[in-house]
Amino acid sequence: MKKMLLFISLLFINTGYSSITEEIITKIQDSQSFNLKNLKIEAGDSKDYLIYATRDLKKQPKVIYSAENFKNFSISELESVILFCHEIGHFKGGAPYKKRGRSQKLSWSSAEGQADYYSTLLCLKEFDIAKLGHRVVEDKKINNEIMNLCDDFTCIKVLSSIYHVVKTYQKFTNSHQGLTFYGVNTLPPMDTLLDYPSPQCRLTTMTRGYFCKEANSEKVDCAYREYARPDCWFIQF
Repeated sequence: MKKMLLFISLLFINTGYSSITEEIITKIQDSQSFNLKNLKIEAGDSKDYLIYATRDLKKQPKVIYSAENFKNFSISELESVILFCHEIGHFKGGAPYKKRGRSQKLSWSSAEGQADYYSTLLCLKEFDIAKLGHRVVEDKKINNEIMNLCDDFTCIKVLSSIYHVVKTYQKFTNSHQGLTFYGVNTLPPMDTLLDYPSPQCRLTTMTRGYFCKEANSEKVDCAYREYARPDCWFIQF
């Protein structure tokens, strides 16, 4: 265990993220928080991905991230936490689950929208946000929205980081969709989306997760409809 922690910490020292990785690893290995003791984290240098969750041959959870892309996209500490929390969400987010290939059998992985929601509803709140570095949003419209929605600096840091995470996701899909913290998709899908929702939907999902103050950890949902999973990806029954 100590060797693995040291190895991962050294990897992040090279890319400028040593402190956040140590905290992430500590929290993830905490059975009371995530119950992912056997989680493996590997760093790669490919530009083809940013970060993703998978399982090894023994069906143990694994998260692989691109150290080069984390550096190239200037991912902040707080953004790193959200990105890792999303991947943890594939293991701990619960239903709805993705399908296995083209079959109707459920896989081990929570749907993308559910992983987004879990990342800010439960996982992010396990960290000391005040100690995490973040990037300021340069877009004046988005900045004004954040200031109007937030009552404290912690909220400003989180919403700014959620915005940057979604913008980073957009770079991988060549999406140019405009974003707003006040917008949701007006046309919900015919069925719950198991793959990636639109960038706007992802922004809304993660924002709702953060603002929920009374979460149901078993169902990974909010006690208040205002901050429940949005119907831009999740069909309410």
